[in-house]
Amino acid sequence: MSISSSTSPRITTSLLAIMLALFSGCTTASLPSLPVVSGPGAKIDVTSQTHPEASRSFKFDQALYNVDDNSDVTILLIQGTAENPTAVLTARMFWTPIPAQTPIDQTATNATFHLALYNDQPDGSKACAVYAGAGFLYLYNNAGKSKLSAGIWEANLRLADATTNHKNVYDKSKLDGKIIALKNSTLLSENLATINQITAQYLGYPRFMMNPSSPFITPPSDQQLARSY
Repeated sequence: MSISSSTSPRITTSLLAIMLALFSGCTTASLPSLPVVSGPGAKIDVTSQTHPEASRSFKFDQALYNVDDNSDVTILLIQGTAENPTAVLTARMFWTPIPAQTPIDQTATNATFHLALYNDQPDGSKACAVYAGAGFLYLYNNAGKSKLSAGIWEANLRLADATTNHKNVYDKSKLDGKIIALKNSTLLSENLATINQITAQYLGYPRFMMNPSSPFITPPSDQQLARSY
């Protein structure tokens, strides 16, 4: 059976999703939707469980990624610029889902995440907060290509570090999103170093946005999130 050129995009997308579910062998009722970001960038939804009215979508114009010698994937998303960011998200994936072998559900965890928010207060002071957590990062093409398509699914965030003037509305939040990132290890490292410096300036002490390397990923406890990141 062939699909004519007049077939609607909605039908084509639905068929693709069904085929993906059938051939992947994943034990779940629904998979993360395919990324719809048109170019390099990301759309990330943060849903607060304690302050639902504060839930919002973040759009990142800069999206970079790299694959290290252990095949771990690192993604860096920047809203604004590396020198003057308003939001930054880092993600590190420690293992890649294997079709027909990897179950996908709300408890699946293969990546850690850090979300940093920066803003200047009316009194001239600087506010910053870093949220950290773990969740599922699903790749829609093989890592190592010039462009990577990925989705974040069912990640949990907790407040890890913050200035005293930060209004904490995203503690106990869900993180979901769609990413298209360009492979550029040099620029990723340079931008990350700059962001680490800026974050330290806001907080008043060193705070690295890169996740610690570990082959075992489980949701961190509240005690661990308090200072270990």
